[in-house]
Amino acid sequence: MSDDTIPPDRPKLPPALQTALAGASWRAEAIGKSGAGVWRIEAPGRPPRYLKHVMRPRLGELRAERERLDWLHGRLPVPAVEGWAEEDGGAWLLLSAAPGAMAQDANTPGDTSTLARALGEGLRRIHASPVADCPFDM
Repeated sequence: MSDDTIPPDRPKLPPALQTALAGASWRAEAIGKSGAGVWRIEAPGRPPRYLKHVMRPRLGELRAERERLDWLHGRLPVPAVEGWAEEDGGAWLLLSAAPGAMAQDANTPGDTSTLARALGEGLRRIHASPVADCPFDM
Protein backbone atom coordinates (compact mmCIF):
# COMPACT_ATOMS: atom_id res chain seq x y z
CA MET A 1 0.00 0.00 0.00
CA SER A 2 1.53 3.31 -0.95
CA ASP A 3 1.45 6.25 1.42
CA ASP A 4 -1.09 8.09 -0.78
CA THR A 5 -3.70 5.34 -0.17
CA ILE A 6 -3.32 5.31 3.61
CA PRO A 7 -6.35 6.97 5.21
CA PRO A 8 -5.29 9.87 7.42
CA ASP A 9 -7.43 8.67 10.35
CA ARG A 10 -5.57 5.45 11.05
CA PRO A 11 -2.16 4.65 12.52
CA LYS A 12 0.63 3.02 10.56
CA LEU A 13 0.20 -0.74 10.27
CA PRO A 14 2.66 -3.06 12.00
CA PRO A 15 4.71 -5.28 9.66
CA ALA A 16 2.68 -8.36 10.70
CA LEU A 17 -0.41 -6.96 8.91
CA GLN A 18 1.09 -4.97 6.03
CA THR A 19 1.15 -7.89 3.58
CA ALA A 20 -2.37 -9.05 4.48
CA LEU A 21 -3.76 -5.57 3.78
CA ALA A 22 -1.58 -4.51 0.84
CA GLY A 23 -3.61 -2.97 -1.98
CA ALA A 24 -6.83 -2.87 0.05
CA SER A 25 -9.19 0.07 0.30
CA TRP A 26 -10.26 1.32 3.71
CA ARG A 27 -13.53 2.84 4.91
CA ALA A 28 -13.96 4.04 8.47
CA GLU A 29 -16.92 2.54 10.31
CA ALA A 30 -18.69 4.63 12.94
CA ILE A 31 -21.00 1.92 14.27
CA GLY A 32 -20.25 0.42 17.66
CA LYS A 33 -19.30 1.71 21.07
CA SER A 34 -16.07 -0.15 21.81
CA GLY A 35 -13.84 2.90 21.58
CA ALA A 36 -11.77 1.15 18.89
CA GLY A 37 -11.02 2.54 15.48
CA VAL A 38 -12.79 0.27 12.99
CA TRP A 39 -12.33 0.08 9.23
CA ARG A 40 -14.01 -2.00 6.54
CA ILE A 41 -11.26 -3.44 4.38
CA GLU A 42 -11.95 -4.37 0.76
CA ALA A 43 -9.50 -5.91 -1.69
CA PRO A 44 -10.03 -7.38 -5.16
CA GLY A 45 -10.92 -11.07 -5.07
CA ARG A 46 -11.47 -11.11 -1.28
CA PRO A 47 -14.58 -10.87 0.86
CA PRO A 48 -14.79 -7.74 3.04
CA ARG A 49 -12.86 -7.77 6.29
CA TYR A 50 -12.72 -5.47 9.29
CA LEU A 51 -9.75 -4.08 11.15
CA LYS A 52 -10.00 -2.84 14.72
CA HIS A 53 -7.29 -0.75 16.38
CA VAL A 54 -6.85 0.41 19.98
CA MET A 55 -4.15 2.03 22.04
CA ARG A 56 -3.53 1.66 25.75
CA PRO A 57 -5.54 1.40 27.99
CA ARG A 58 -7.92 -0.62 25.72
CA LEU A 59 -5.32 -3.23 24.73
CA GLY A 60 -6.69 -5.76 27.20
CA GLU A 61 -10.23 -5.31 25.88
CA LEU A 62 -9.23 -6.03 22.29
CA ARG A 63 -7.05 -8.97 23.36
CA ALA A 64 -10.04 -10.39 25.28
CA GLU A 65 -12.30 -9.92 22.23
CA ARG A 66 -9.82 -11.87 20.09
CA GLU A 67 -9.62 -14.69 22.65
CA ARG A 68 -13.40 -14.96 22.91
CA LEU A 69 -13.89 -14.93 19.14
CA ASP A 70 -11.26 -17.67 18.76
CA TRP A 71 -13.12 -19.78 21.34
CA LEU A 72 -16.56 -19.08 19.84
CA HIS A 73 -15.48 -19.83 16.26
CA GLY A 74 -17.23 -23.04 15.20
CA ARG A 75 -19.69 -22.78 18.09
CA LEU A 76 -21.61 -19.72 16.90
CA PRO A 77 -21.57 -17.70 13.65
CA VAL A 78 -18.90 -15.17 14.66
CA PRO A 79 -16.21 -13.44 12.61
CA ALA A 80 -12.97 -15.38 12.15
CA VAL A 81 -9.78 -13.87 13.51
CA GLU A 82 -7.55 -13.41 10.43
CA GLY A 83 -4.76 -11.39 11.98
CA TRP A 84 -3.44 -9.92 15.21
CA ALA A 85 -0.58 -7.61 16.08
CA GLU A 86 0.60 -5.66 19.11
CA GLU A 87 3.20 -2.96 18.65
CA ASP A 88 4.17 0.42 20.11
CA GLY A 89 1.37 0.41 22.68
CA GLY A 90 -1.32 -0.43 20.13
CA ALA A 91 -3.17 -3.56 19.03
CA TRP A 92 -4.76 -4.49 15.71
CA LEU A 93 -7.40 -7.20 15.19
CA LEU A 94 -8.23 -8.26 11.62
CA LEU A 95 -11.57 -10.06 11.28
CA SER A 96 -13.62 -11.67 8.56
CA ALA A 97 -17.03 -10.13 8.03
CA ALA A 98 -19.67 -11.70 10.25
CA PRO A 99 -22.36 -13.69 8.45
CA GLY A 100 -25.76 -12.06 8.07
CA ALA A 101 -26.94 -8.46 8.21
CA MET A 102 -26.80 -5.90 10.99
CA ALA A 103 -30.12 -5.40 12.77
CA GLN A 104 -30.05 -1.62 12.40
CA ASP A 105 -29.23 -1.78 8.67
CA ALA A 106 -31.88 0.09 6.70
CA ASN A 107 -31.47 -2.50 3.94
CA THR A 108 -32.35 -5.41 6.24
CA PRO A 109 -35.58 -6.85 4.88
CA GLY A 110 -38.61 -7.47 7.05
CA ASP A 111 -40.77 -5.70 9.55
CA THR A 112 -40.16 -5.01 13.23
CA SER A 113 -41.77 -8.24 14.40
CA THR A 114 -39.60 -10.29 12.02
CA LEU A 115 -36.52 -8.48 13.27
CA ALA A 116 -37.52 -9.04 16.91
CA ARG A 117 -37.99 -12.78 16.24
CA ALA A 118 -34.58 -12.99 14.53
CA LEU A 119 -32.89 -11.21 17.44
CA GLY A 120 -34.67 -13.50 19.90
CA GLU A 121 -33.52 -16.57 17.94
CA GLY A 122 -29.96 -15.26 18.04
CA LEU A 123 -30.13 -14.82 21.80
CA ARG A 124 -31.62 -18.31 22.15
CA ARG A 125 -28.67 -19.78 20.21
CA ILE A 126 -26.20 -17.92 22.41
CA HIS A 127 -27.86 -19.05 25.63
CA ALA A 128 -28.19 -22.65 24.39
CA SER A 129 -24.46 -22.92 23.66
CA PRO A 130 -22.60 -25.35 25.93
CA VAL A 131 -20.34 -23.51 28.33
CA ALA A 132 -18.83 -26.35 30.37
CA ASP A 133 -15.48 -25.94 28.61
CA CYS A 134 -15.65 -22.13 28.44
CA PRO A 135 -12.37 -20.71 29.78
CA PHE A 136 -13.84 -17.28 30.52
CA ASP A 137 -15.70 -16.04 33.57
CA MET A 138 -17.22 -13.06 31.75
